[in-house]
Amino acid sequence: MSARVNARPGRRWASILATAVVLSACSGNDPAKQLEAAKVAVQDNDNQTAIIHLKSALQANPDNPEARFLLGKALLAAGDGGSAVLEFRKALQLKHPETATFPELARAMYLAGEHHAVVAQFGSTALGESLAHADLRTTVALAQAALGRRTEALAALDAALRSTPDHAPARLLEARLKAAGGDIDGALATVQTLLDRAPQDHEAWHLRGDLLRAGNRDVATFMQAYRKALELKPDFLPAHSAIVAYQLTHGQLDAVKEQLAKLKAALPEHPQGTYFEAALALRQKELPRAQDLVQQLLRMAPDEPKILLMAGSVALQQKSFLQAEAHLSKALHRDPQLDAARRLLALTYLEFGQPNKALATLQPLLEKPNPGGEDYSLIARAQAQLGDLAAAEAAFAKASALSPGDSRARAALAVSKFLQGDTDTGLADLQRLAANPADSTADVPLISALVRQRNFDGALKAIDNLEKKTSDQPLAANLRGRLLAQLGRADEAKAQFERALKIRNDFYPARYALAQFALREGRREDAEKLLQEALSQDPRNTHALLALAGVKSGRGADTKSIVADFERAIQSAPTSPGPRVGLVNFLISRGDFKSAVDVAQRADAEIPNTPDVLDALGRALVESGNRNQALTTFGKLGQLVPQSPLPHLRSADVHWKAQDRAAATESLKRALSVAPDNLQAQRTLVEAYVAQGMFDAAVDVARDVQKQRPTEDAGYLFEGGVLASQARWERAVEVYRRGLKGVPGSAVLAARLFEALIAGKQEAIAMRHASEWLRANPGDVDFRFFLGDVALRSGDLASAETYYRSVLKQQPDNALAMNNLAWLLAQAKKPGAAEFARQADRLLPGNPSIMDTLATTLAAEGKPSEAVAVMRRALALDGKNPQLRLSYARLLIETGDKAAARSELSELSKLGDKFSSQDQVKILLSRL
Repeated sequence: MSARVNARPGRRWASILATAVVLSACSGNDPAKQLEAAKVAVQDNDNQTAIIHLKSALQANPDNPEARFLLGKALLAAGDGGSAVLEFRKALQLKHPETATFPELARAMYLAGEHHAVVAQFGSTALGESLAHADLRTTVALAQAALGRRTEALAALDAALRSTPDHAPARLLEARLKAAGGDIDGALATVQTLLDRAPQDHEAWHLRGDLLRAGNRDVATFMQAYRKALELKPDFLPAHSAIVAYQLTHGQLDAVKEQLAKLKAALPEHPQGTYFEAALALRQKELPRAQDLVQQLLRMAPDEPKILLMAGSVALQQKSFLQAEAHLSKALHRDPQLDAARRLLALTYLEFGQPNKALATLQPLLEKPNPGGEDYSLIARAQAQLGDLAAAEAAFAKASALSPGDSRARAALAVSKFLQGDTDTGLADLQRLAANPADSTADVPLISALVRQRNFDGALKAIDNLEKKTSDQPLAANLRGRLLAQLGRADEAKAQFERALKIRNDFYPARYALAQFALREGRREDAEKLLQEALSQDPRNTHALLALAGVKSGRGADTKSIVADFERAIQSAPTSPGPRVGLVNFLISRGDFKSAVDVAQRADAEIPNTPDVLDALGRALVESGNRNQALTTFGKLGQLVPQSPLPHLRSADVHWKAQDRAAATESLKRALSVAPDNLQAQRTLVEAYVAQGMFDAAVDVARDVQKQRPTEDAGYLFEGGVLASQARWERAVEVYRRGLKGVPGSAVLAARLFEALIAGKQEAIAMRHASEWLRANPGDVDFRFFLGDVALRSGDLASAETYYRSVLKQQPDNALAMNNLAWLLAQAKKPGAAEFARQADRLLPGNPSIMDTLATTLAAEGKPSEAVAVMRRALALDGKNPQLRLSYARLLIETGDKAAARSELSELSKLGDKFSSQDQVKILLSRL
């Protein structure tokens, strides 16, 4: 057996002597002697021996209040706050003095993390003995500070110091609170005063070291303070930990080994030593040893967040991504504020090719006051994996600005020059940085800049350069695939995504991109297969589960199957609002409002005070008819996000549906008091004023918008709309013409001017305006689409067809133009209608209106059975739509299923005035 170094041989021998005395008396098991031996061990700071003696004493006499109290103190000194709380409460039940017990119980509760309970039980408790009172008030102050209640913490601290002005723990807390408030110098002065009175106070020396380090003082100075604390108390763990942690952070590995040896000598059995050994092994890339040590720690404390963090780090470096995710997710569940675990989990998702999960994981960091450069760097990587180069570029620039002094800072400067208009210099700088074969920092910003310049050939060459540096990663192939897809080179893009999967078969972004291609090409089964393959590799891939639910929904799959996918997504990310909100939205879209409310209420209970969840709950309550509960929910949302106009907009919508225009108006005004330029609130307020006949007030809002947004068309559209609602067509024409002078490229203003001229009986001027607009704006497909709709509404099918075909000539993938063209071709009994409708359905899967058109074209081609199947798919998506049900009934009649048609029409007839096409319902019923 190796010899054990001991810094205090006198105390060690005293403890051995006490143990010998106890052992010699064990045969009689005398509780009084056990108690005396325990007191000796406590004085010797040998808590484990004390605990053994006290438990033996209590076996013989379980109702001894002093033994209970001393056992609580020993457990507390050993760091077991939870067990100490139980013993102190038993001591109180046995009438141990409150003056002695309350301060110790509060301290144990604080150590056990029961901060709320400390405040609730002792927040107003006063003790007659001044030192005990100061002790208790100090612990209450600590609990208040832990809860983030600085004002209450200072009040409790003031009470402690008024009771005992020289109370050292209170003065130490006073210094900590000053430091937390940014007053490092004041905190140091407080600690120095304390050390002047008590130079042997090891805790004060340790705090002095922390303060000097926080104040960026000389390393030798704060290290000297830590070492002084250890000189006074060699087994003082916080000082050991502070020194080792600093040395690890700064790569002083030899110094770590030396300090770690001292820690292990002073505290040979303490798990903190094992923890630092594991951290050292991880830093030295000794992964098997690190894993072995972490497993030892996990056996001792399987739920400790920092140990789980280290276990996740080891697993990540071993490329065990699922294991890393499990450890890091559990760490975050236990401690949501553990930012290091959040960053490592995001990195795990990036390594695993799940950028959407990475972004969701990082979002809470961005909501904090000062996100760091590392956070934005991870976001930039995620956006790059997703192929969103503009977002990656923006995040990269923020990361670089926050982390100066390396190649990222130089790249950020180049990006800044480029964005500020000095494109030549910025681009040249990025190209020079990207030319470094050992550094890929500037490559993604360079690719983004070239795409922004529409220099696609240059961007593809830059991607080639990136691939040389990262040939073992799928990033370059994925970026190339995204760019080729943007350029319309679909086959080449798919080949690149497939190539990315050859490099990393579990790279989800490429698999998802291929699934999107399959959807656009109408290969829904292939899309599902690709997503199922992703889930076979990672059953907890939340994004894949949600995408699968979307694909199934688009083809009108069974609701139960789709809900099951959402539920799996919720299980894979239980603290993320996205899957829960997605399920609520899906159930609302299917008209199952009761289930939507149930899901939202469950989400609110399991992840309370989450804005997105409260918003979903409020919307579900509105749809289910629970307007008062919805208003209460939106009120709670408003308290949670006081600077957001959304809660007031939601409340306005509730009031509007209840026909309470005045209340809706007040809610909209509150929204604008929070966000004076919120366009949605302004638009809805204009509508509310018009509905109440308050036209001047509506125009005032419209003109405010014009002042706020002089280069946008919204304000002119609002004002013109107010005048149009009064049939004041001449004035409306003036407003729209004025708007086109300020926003000369607005196709919407051009369309509104055309409509106002037609309504004002100036058809010739309207047609001249249209011709002039098309000549001046030959690439404006929106105005052409508008003219197609005008012609379609007027029954001029030939002109409508011409306009829609001209739209498709410039935008071959415009699904809405295809849809409208398909419908009019069917009406004109021309060929090709069904093919256009199928293309539109492939481009916009899951759109019931497009499915309605497809069914119409199939019926026109003499395929009523296929048309019925399509309509059933549409009704699975929007079963409450009476117009779809009327179309369905017509198709049922064509297929000869009169009974089913009669059932549908009978249900529609019950809607009465709520359905405007009752005359058609009656005609069809009369023919059955």
